[in-house]
Amino acid sequence: MRDCHIAALLTGHYRLPPYVDLLYRPLVKLSFGLNWLMAPHAMAFRIPNVVLHALTAFVLFLLGRDLLTPTLGGRGAWAAGVAALLFVVHPIHTEPLNVIVGRADLLAACLGLTAVWLYWRDSELTARWPGSSRGRPVVAALAFVAAILSKESALPLVGVIVLIDVMPPFRPASPRPAGWWRRRARRCYVPLLIVLAAYFGARAAALGGIVRSADRISIVDNVIAHAEYGLNPEDSRALARWGTPVGTFALSVRQLIWPRPLSWDYSYAAIDTVRRLSDPRLIVGLACVLLAMASAVISYRKKRVILPALALWLLTYSI
Repeated sequence: MRDCHIAALLTGHYRLPPYVDLLYRPLVKLSFGLNWLMAPHAMAFRIPNVVLHALTAFVLFLLGRDLLTPTLGGRGAWAAGVAALLFVVHPIHTEPLNVIVGRADLLAACLGLTAVWLYWRDSELTARWPGSSRGRPVVAALAFVAAILSKESALPLVGVIVLIDVMPPFRPASPRPAGWWRRRARRCYVPLLIVLAAYFGARAAALGGIVRSADRISIVDNVIAHAEYGLNPEDSRALARWGTPVGTFALSVRQLIWPRPLSWDYSYAAIDTVRRLSDPRLIVGLACVLLAMASAVISYRKKRVILPALALWLLTYSI
């Protein structure tokens, strides 16, 4: 890190040679470089993580307040405040907050949620005042660019932006005004498509490709890339590949409800694969997915209050 120049930090793989991970997170590397220049001490690397965690909670409050107020009125701000407070203190954030490398998750979450919030405000304000500020969607696009340049997990937020446009968290009193979708496409969707095209182009130029084949991915990084690893003859390779993420979803639900025990790393290297239909993790995971989907349908038909939360949960996990 001490010998790296800005050009080196903004290009190339996330980890230094000999590792080749095909991860493109230049803003995280740049932040670490600035940290080292300012104060090469462990605590100096932890302080930005704490600040980012607090900022993420604040943006979550702003987003929740604006989404819930049309349905709940003054209670919307209180509900958003409780959600933000729970986000701050929930032990499940031990990994990204306490581990220095977790800054990638923190940056992606903070900047990505900022983009969602700004795009949502822009959609509502342009519905009332078509000539509303042109600067807001520009700032939103820049926030989204910074989010995906911090970690790839911010990419599904595009789906969240579209979903809350199509299915807003309240029943509109009247249809969208004439020309609203055209303005929305010009201010939101087209810029997002341009951002995504530029991102994948930059990723391919910097890393020599957009994706990599499974045989080049380390088992330590992602065990389901080698689904046959450790299987017995009676075990299912398909379940190891596709059932393990469902079983991991069950783990995330359990940790949300009862965050104990905790781990500093929940990568697939720390999780045993699902190998049989009788695996309770698979059964519980499928039940959780179906329950979340059913809740989304019920919410859509009624007040839609929890619909944005379910969309954020399911879409961001889908990657």
